[in-house]
Amino acid sequence: MILVAYTRLANAMAKGRNWARIALTVLGAASVAFGLFRLIAWGSGIAAAVGVAMSAVDLVVTAVTTALDATAIVLMYRVSAHFKRRVTVDSDILRS
Repeated sequence: MILVAYTRLANAMAKGRNWARIALTVLGAASVAFGLFRLIAWGSGIAAAVGVAMSAVDLVVTAVTTALDATAIVLMYRVSAHFKRRVTVDSDILRS
C-alpha cells in the first residue's frame, strides 16, 4: 500500500500538482530524519545502551535509503534540462 501511495503521489507530481511535491517532501524529510537518527544512535552507542541490536546490513540499508531519499528531495525541485527551452509541436506530424 505504501508503494501504491508513493506511486500515485509521484504521478500527481509529474502532472504538475504542487501539493503532491509537498507531500513527497514531507514524507521524504521524515524518512531522512529517522534514518539520520538511527545512524547517530548507532554511532554514539545509544542504540547499544538501550538494547537495540543493529547489524551491518541494517546500517547499510539505512545509509543507502537515507541518501536516496535526500537525493530524491533535491531532484524534485531542480528544473529538468528537458524543459529548459520551449519546443513547438508540429501539428502536421500528429495528423498522420
